[in-house]
Amino acid sequence: MPLIEFMTGIDLDYIPQQLEVSEERQFTSIASDDQDSQTEAESEQQFIIKIRGVKNRGATCYVNSLMQALASLEPLYVYLNSLQQQQQSESTANNNNDATNVQQEEKIALALLQTIQYVNGHEVIQSRRRHLKRQRRSFISSLTNLLSSYYHQLGDPQRIMNIVSKHYKQFRSNLLFASTSEQQDSHELFSALMDVLSKETVQAEEDSDGIVTSRGTNSDQSTVTNQVSAANIDIANPFDGLIGSTIKCVACKYTRPVRKSAFIALSLPIANIQSEFLEDFLATEYGGFATAEKVEDVKCFSCAIIQRINDLEEEDLLLTGAISSIERRSKKINGNATKTDTTDITGLIEESQQLKRKVEMLKTLDLDADETTLECKDGNEIEMDHLGINNNSSLQITPHRVDAYKASLLIHPPKVLCIHIQRRHFDGSGMMKVSRHVQFEEELDLAPYCTTNGKNSSLEKQSILTTPSSLLKPRMSYKLMNIIEHQGNAYGGHYQTYRRVNPNLNDWVLISDESIRSLTWDDVKKCQAYMLFYVAIDSTSGMSK
Repeated sequence: MPLIEFMTGIDLDYIPQQLEVSEERQFTSIASDDQDSQTEAESEQQFIIKIRGVKNRGATCYVNSLMQALASLEPLYVYLNSLQQQQQSESTANNNNDATNVQQEEKIALALLQTIQYVNGHEVIQSRRRHLKRQRRSFISSLTNLLSSYYHQLGDPQRIMNIVSKHYKQFRSNLLFASTSEQQDSHELFSALMDVLSKETVQAEEDSDGIVTSRGTNSDQSTVTNQVSAANIDIANPFDGLIGSTIKCVACKYTRPVRKSAFIALSLPIANIQSEFLEDFLATEYGGFATAEKVEDVKCFSCAIIQRINDLEEEDLLLTGAISSIERRSKKINGNATKTDTTDITGLIEESQQLKRKVEMLKTLDLDADETTLECKDGNEIEMDHLGINNNSSLQITPHRVDAYKASLLIHPPKVLCIHIQRRHFDGSGMMKVSRHVQFEEELDLAPYCTTNGKNSSLEKQSILTTPSSLLKPRMSYKLMNIIEHQGNAYGGHYQTYRRVNPNLNDWVLISDESIRSLTWDDVKKCQAYMLFYVAIDSTSGMSK
């Protein structure tokens, strides 16, 4: 046995076989027959040349299926190109030293870009001699890099897994490759991948000269990047989107301000919804108050303040009546009030005025302020002193516990929409999988689930109250590019991808690791969808935005 095989436990003969793709498994996206005669420069300009399958190393179908899905998304390809170019420019600015080159090889953007290029039929070639020349490490590390170079040259997805596994332990395994003996989940890998990619994006912005400020919000293990570098390179992740959600009290009808949260995928639970249509699941989660979810035991300061104002006004009404009664009685005694009566009236008038000040103060409270401020009154001490109210404890507000409606809409829809159908759920006795078929179409109108035209990032709370209607909004069309299917139960199975061969054509293929075969749309729409990827369509050109 060769020394390398003995020390690494890997059969060298296995390496070149892993990425072999037979001719009948190569699906070209070009109608002409002279594809092989194209120059390398012409090939680079094409998004998809031919579709390649990738070998399953043992429970790695979840990786292969996700790579095939991502490879069909042109906006992601453009984004990775922009990010990689910016990272490359940073490398050049650092005199292209050895340490920088090694760091560049470990970037998730470059690894994912090269994997997409390989899967789409591009020739991803590195100079192995240049790669090995800059490795100044131990003997074991050199052997590891020697073997890994085969995969690195051809954009193998295991390179991606090696990078992701540094951040997420569930994808971590042996010294050489991050392949685990247990099957992982495609959606979990997608979330982890986007999170690592987002961190690189933020780092690229911070490292570039003259960058503008970027902001991130955590959601689904992802950071949203809202700005681009001063180098005019758009490095906004096409999966980034914003959801607006609010709560409306059933009792007092008060609606809280819309809270914005970032997302990279819309997860739709289907276990408790009696439907088989994708649009129904979307409407249940993102249909505004038309399909809002009723929640219990919600804190409502509005109800508490309204109740307190009513109590104070009722008390003031009794005082006002008492003052009027005393004044009428005093006028009957020679038309002059006695000294005792005057003192009683003065005290009652001061108490009535204080009640009125308390009511006015309560009406000016910010219902959307921090809950502790409203309960403890620390933030309102100055206002109370200004109003002449010294007894702070008499105005402490304890929120009522009420039922409310929780509503959500999309504030900023992404360029690429990932929909995750939650088939796994816990039913009390154990983990179960919902095998029900979900009907989906090749084109999805997202307008009914968005605010206004989907571009209003400064959403007012009133705009989410009304029932969203597609009749009042322009269509926001999204084109289905691929579907990831899971076959099996809640504890294991097989992942495969239904992929559109060309973004502008209606030809489909089913990719199961290395196996690729043609399908019709009628075949595709019968699959048990787990993840669906849509690309936004520009209504004027028919191309992705």
